[in-house]
Amino acid sequence: MSETCDELLDKLPKISEYRKTVMEAFNNEHIIERLGNVKTFTPELQAEWQTAGNNLKHPETMIFYKGTSNILIKTNGSYVFTSLSALLLACYAYKYVGILWGYQSVVKELLKDCDSETDVVAKEARDKKTGFLVDSIHNKVHDPKNADKILEFTTEYSTWGGAKTVDRNDFWVSTVYSTFNVVQSRSDIHTLIRYIATAETDSGKLVDNKLYRDTYKVVEETLNSNSDVDDNLPEVSAAETRTGGENVIFYGAPGTGKSYGITDYVKEIGVEDYDPQDDNDLVFRTTLHPEYEYSDFVGQLQPTVKENSSGKDDITYDFKPGVFTEALQRAYERYSDPVVLILEEMSRANVAGVFGDIFQLLDRDSNGRSEYSINNDLIADHIWKDPEHKVYIPSNLYIVGTVNTSDQNVFAMDTAFKRRFSWKYTPTVVTGNFENNPIIEIKGLDKPTDWKTFFTNLDDYIVNELELTEDKQIGAYFIKFPDGNDTTQDVVQKLLRDKLLHYLWQDVAINPQQTLFKPNIHSFSALYSKFNKEQIFSNDFLKLFENGDDNDQME
Repeated sequence: MSETCDELLDKLPKISEYRKTVMEAFNNEHIIERLGNVKTFTPELQAEWQTAGNNLKHPETMIFYKGTSNILIKTNGSYVFTSLSALLLACYAYKYVGILWGYQSVVKELLKDCDSETDVVAKEARDKKTGFLVDSIHNKVHDPKNADKILEFTTEYSTWGGAKTVDRNDFWVSTVYSTFNVVQSRSDIHTLIRYIATAETDSGKLVDNKLYRDTYKVVEETLNSNSDVDDNLPEVSAAETRTGGENVIFYGAPGTGKSYGITDYVKEIGVEDYDPQDDNDLVFRTTLHPEYEYSDFVGQLQPTVKENSSGKDDITYDFKPGVFTEALQRAYERYSDPVVLILEEMSRANVAGVFGDIFQLLDRDSNGRSEYSINNDLIADHIWKDPEHKVYIPSNLYIVGTVNTSDQNVFAMDTAFKRRFSWKYTPTVVTGNFENNPIIEIKGLDKPTDWKTFFTNLDDYIVNELELTEDKQIGAYFIKFPDGNDTTQDVVQKLLRDKLLHYLWQDVAINPQQTLFKPNIHSFSALYSKFNKEQIFSNDFLKLFENGDDNDQME
């Protein structure tokens, strides 16, 4: 006589609560990293796994490589590489899967008198439509607590990470990967779980078979050990999941060196070999512009022409990931390393449109992981091969942007977006010496000055005399002068004329009462033509250079 639904449910915990407990334990103990320290199985345990593979419906051959943690699985002419840590994780996850199978056995009991197609009935329940399954729960489950358990399982898939209707044999696969934070496209955990299940006679029950017991002994020994399994391996803490990911914007006036600041920041958080001129597999960089869109940032479907077996061309649509999706995937793969996504010139694009639904992920918890997740089938299918998989920003992904405060559209960035970033101000003030500080000649001065003295006095005049805001100032790198011997006086003067004058005329000398230039200059044409030939700056401005203290470094 089969057990009643209540008898079956009495043995099962509430699935949402159990899953939460599993996830908290797995994340807090960093189990996957510790399991990764196991470098060998005993010959007996290897033989058990090999036997399990041979007993599958479609037999698979498992080859253990001596002295390594690598394993080769051969099936139907195909080859899959996995590792000992994957076998251990499959064993660790097996109990969770067994509980899911227990719930499925209850569903089968509820549906045994159903004449309709079970997938239709299961989908009706998931879509919260009353039907045979929900009615059967109310009729056959008498304990209110048990009814609550099975109703949650059949109608609230999001609470236990479900993606497929519970009538399917593989309904449990996607929740295993989301629960244990494993990228499905790079793992065969679900296949290995089937290895352990080969001794089962009833898929609705978790059979405590020998393979499970023997493998779990290794799991327990590994997790309870105060030292690594191999004394030559590094401390476990060195391999723990990276935390501290944040959203940061470096902002300031043009030329203040925001990009230089990002370079220092990236090195400080752990990418010590970062050079912005070289490729780095942990750093992704893009520049936003007025035409930059969500499809550039996240990715888009693009048509691809492929020849079919008949020799004719078929058009398919393949997903081409954007820079965010590429950085996100790398962060999932390299969970112990900092991964950085750099977004230059964020104020030049409609960032609300560029981020779209990714905006929801920018709220982070104390470790740096997204507090909320989203459904995005394009990203999820690309990374996990599962369109229903939840998407979130992991704690090792840093999003770093730059904002030029002089851009006219900077304030289009709304407050809700701004508050999800930390703002690091880059001042115009330069302390000490810096490279490429050439001598410049300004008509109206008794002697030449240098670039640092000039832009420092200019910034002082902009704020204190013209009474403009700091965002109208310029930084030391507003003009990038050539290095060393290439910095001739002719080159310097041309750069001043062609790089500086237009900005000062358009953004600084913006009212008729301006006192930066001589009062007899009424057009930019006159300003441009007179530069380096006669005095263009006002006497009031040039007075700032009279004390001579700033020019001592030239002597």
